[in-house]
Amino acid sequence: MPSVNIVLPYMVPPLKGCSEESLFEFSACCIRNSRDILLALESEYRALFGRNLTLSRLSEAVILPLCPDKGECVNYDPNLAASVYLDNDLEMLYRISKLKKL
Repeated sequence: MPSVNIVLPYMVPPLKGCSEESLFEFSACCIRNSRDILLALESEYRALFGRNLTLSRLSEAVILPLCPDKGECVNYDPNLAASVYLDNDLEMLYRISKLKKL
């Protein structure tokens, strides 16, 4: 997958022949892995520069940082770490999966 943006909960992954459960697990794995990579990057950045790696500073550590489109009414806080948003998105994915089980 070239981008975390093409997994649940942002959009349905374009993978044919997969069950809903497989798509959920794949998406959750992608988000967890992305979050873990960012947590390591944030920790190293903090150790090297003595400050937090926030969204506004992400381009100092990542060549082309992108954020998923969450609609016109949602704004990203540039003072938060990217890993915070991935934690929130993972939580949203789990809530959606619980809704499907009702």
